Amino acid sequence: MSTRAELEKQVREARERLDRAPSDTPAEVLAEWRKEYDELVFQLDNLYDDQVNEFTD
Repeated sequence: MSTRAELEKQVREARERLDRAPSDTPAEVLAEWRKEYDELVFQLDNLYDDQVNEFTD
């Protein structure tokens, strides 16, 4: 699995975990899950694909 596909999968899983969190989930846990989600999204947004060369015509 490519790095991009793996990160996309992790982002989906983190988003689902946040969306499906029980209402009694402690705020500290939700904050950590949100932080993890934000970090994964940041990594994905800043991923450079080796297959894409921005310097080609």
